[in-house]
Amino acid sequence: MTIAQQSWFKHICMLMVAVMLSIGFVPNVEANFISSTDAYTAADRSADLSGVRQTLENKVITQRLADFGYSPAEIDGRLAQLSDNELHTLASNIQDVDMAGGALGLVIGVLIIVILVIVILKITNKSVTVS
Repeated sequence: MTIAQQSWFKHICMLMVAVMLSIGFVPNVEANFISSTDAYTAADRSADLSGVRQTLENKVITQRLADFGYSPAEIDGRLAQLSDNELHTLASNIQDVDMAGGALGLVIGVLIIVILVIVILKITNKSVTVS
């Protein structure tokens, strides 16, 4: 009797499948307490504004905004009209954008699926042949 045919091995494999599925569905959440004495200063606004402008210098984003009919002067004018809270929200959301589209997560997900298929094939004593 091989190790893949033993019942305890099958139970461990099913447990691992359940754990990996539950870990995969947990969202990435970050939370902190913020004291009420912290104030949004002009230095914070300039840091947020420079971060947004640096992101807007990306060729892909610049071209996409030009496709929508926005000129660089119009974009600067609209940025100047934003309130401190709106600018901070925009800067925070831009930092969360992943330009690569989360390629690392995709690669890890594909690897996990391939490993699971191999384990299931070993457990059931099946094989795949490509001709």
